Amino acid sequence: MKILGIDLGTSNTYIYGAYKSSTAPQPVLPPRVSAPDGCVETAILYEDGSPLLIGHLAESEYYANPGMRARRSLRCQFKPEIDEENAEAVGWMTDFLRMLREALPQDTIEPDSQIYVGIPARTRESFGIQLAHCFKDAGWPAPSLIKESDAAMISCLQSGAIELDDLEHSLLILDFGGGTCDFTLAENSNILHSGGDRLLGGRLFDDLFFQLFCRQNPQLQEEVKADNCEYYVHWVLCKAEKERFSKILQKDVDSAVSLHLSWYDAAGTQKHAYLHELTWQQVVSAAESYVASEALLGMLSQYANRGSLGAVAEEMLQGRQVGLISWFKDVLYDIRRQKSVDKVILTGGSSGWFFTSEAVRDVFGTDNIVMSPRTYEDIAFGLALYPMLLHTHLKIKDLLEKQSEDFCLRVADLAQGIFEKHTKMAAKTCAERIAVKDILSVLEAAQEDRKTVEEIEREISEKIQNDSGLLAIVQERTEAARKEIERELRLQFSRWLRENGVYLVPRLNFSARTLSTSFFDAVQVKVSRLTLLNTMDVMAVAVLPGIAALAIGEKMLLTTAEPVSAVIGGAAAFAGTWALGKFGKNFLRRQKLPKFLLNEKNREKITAKNREYIEEILEQSFQEIRQDLMEDARGKIRYSLKALLQRLTVLNHIRVERGASPAGQ
Repeated sequence: MKILGIDLGTSNTYIYGAYKSSTAPQPVLPPRVSAPDGCVETAILYEDGSPLLIGHLAESEYYANPGMRARRSLRCQFKPEIDEENAEAVGWMTDFLRMLREALPQDTIEPDSQIYVGIPARTRESFGIQLAHCFKDAGWPAPSLIKESDAAMISCLQSGAIELDDLEHSLLILDFGGGTCDFTLAENSNILHSGGDRLLGGRLFDDLFFQLFCRQNPQLQEEVKADNCEYYVHWVLCKAEKERFSKILQKDVDSAVSLHLSWYDAAGTQKHAYLHELTWQQVVSAAESYVASEALLGMLSQYANRGSLGAVAEEMLQGRQVGLISWFKDVLYDIRRQKSVDKVILTGGSSGWFFTSEAVRDVFGTDNIVMSPRTYEDIAFGLALYPMLLHTHLKIKDLLEKQSEDFCLRVADLAQGIFEKHTKMAAKTCAERIAVKDILSVLEAAQEDRKTVEEIEREISEKIQNDSGLLAIVQERTEAARKEIERELRLQFSRWLRENGVYLVPRLNFSARTLSTSFFDAVQVKVSRLTLLNTMDVMAVAVLPGIAALAIGEKMLLTTAEPVSAVIGGAAAFAGTWALGKFGKNFLRRQKLPKFLLNEKNREKITAKNREYIEEILEQSFQEIRQDLMEDARGKIRYSLKALLQRLTVLNHIRVERGASPAGQ
């Protein structure tokens, strides 16, 4: 295979493989050393100091031949201790990896194969360097090291445990494994933070269960020492019984479970130890008053007095009592202080424990907790999928950058069309309101009181200035424009990205609010200055010709011999009459209008003329504002697209194929 993803876990190892053209990785099953699901216990059996077997065969062979125990030693759970300060753990890991490579199906590793290996989020740099040396010394190609939490994120996205809607909110992936507790905190498709605790893991509970057995079976520790199988009983059998207890409580948390250890001494005599009717309350009580055993403290001695550990870990390494569940909750509280969380994905071998979901619920106050469908294989699957996604990501990102300018121009034109549509509607609606509410009402009152054109103009201007409804119309239309532009741009961006292979589309950080606010601010000035528009000309078009005609002759006829009613608002008057030339606008403006000039028919004409005129003036003003603002908007759209392309990661190219179940089901 071209690509191998290896989750080298503290308790179990999983391998997934894929060809570069594959749609999804598949489990790699090393014959004899793996279980049917691909699980390989991270354990190695030595005989006379030489590596003999790995995986479940190492455990079963050690168990089945008590007479050979004097010559044999079983080693497991050594991954967290790989460091330049622990040469033994490095040797065990190198031997394990060498035998794992030899156990792979033929042709699994090719000359150009790529190996991707997960490492905990919070480890010293020397850990990764030493692990890479172990692979190299064991005959593997040089591995690429990827954070386990990132690999889990990839797997959970692909499986559907993380849904598309979740990417719009804050999301926590909690990987509670055998040796460490890691997490990934993400929002809007972006990984905000990865971290964890490198000592808090399932093996502490393995140690706890061994102590519980010792309390109910006082001679147990001395017996297993005498039988030369203390390590096997402590770390293999107790882990198996711990997991059996956990699975039973996942189905019924109120169960009382009886546990059983069985082993053979050097003479072949079978021996037993029991824990009767163990309840979750008893486990919680013991976990909250936990003191690490001498065996565990010996394994963890290299961590003592190391500055990067938390306070609880330091207490434990000094042999003091700590609360394991409280410790787990402290990790969660540290996460919550960084960010509130809308959804939690649980993965890792220890995530199914009865207290895990409850602790998450207590700390984050959410029931939106989902158990990954690949609880054990998430990391290996994600590691194998990562390089395939990376290849796609680099190819697609280059393509998108080449197309981005044309796309920006296209969506900017679309935004301009939307903006133009809504501002034209605003101009039309404002003109209608001014004509009916601010002009017609003044004309109706002027007919009764016989006011001058000057007085009418002044009253109309005052009404327009005091008409708050005009700005409400503009605000409503600009807000509608903002929403439609943002909605349409998100749609266009999403469609463009999906058409080009970006399946998980990140949020577009483009807000048209500045655009709409700037337009509204500019329009406020324009509307407030409607009194400075040529209202006099509007009045002259419809009213002043009638006054001039009245002043010239009693028959009220113009030189065209047309009746005044036909001329009011007509083209002849608009072009100018001899009366206007003779008397002048200033003179006519000061004349009180006769009632018949403001009758219903003439008021309708005057109102219609004003509506057309004001709509035209407003639209011209709005167009000037639009042109200035859209130039700025084009730049912002271009910037938003550039920022979006920079935020694209391998995660955005994942195809979601199947779903997940809520935690506890």
